Amino acid sequence: DNSKIRLDGYNCGFIGGASGVFGQDVFVFGEISRLVDGTRLEGKIRSLGYNVIPILAGEVCDFGGVKLI
Repeated sequence: DNSKIRLDGYNCGFIGGASGVFGQDVFVFGEISRLVDGTRLEGKIRSLGYNVIPILAGEVCDFGGVKLI
């Protein structure tokens, strides 16, 4: 089901495990627009002055978060 955040071994994952913030950029493992209400979520993020940057194409996946080093 591409409308949920994929987390292997579970029914669904969490946006916190599928994203990370650095400065004004929100990095996402996948395309937010594929989520239920994803277009609305992306609009809200942008309205707060952040950029949305997909790290991967396709469904959103929870990998435990983004660690920027």
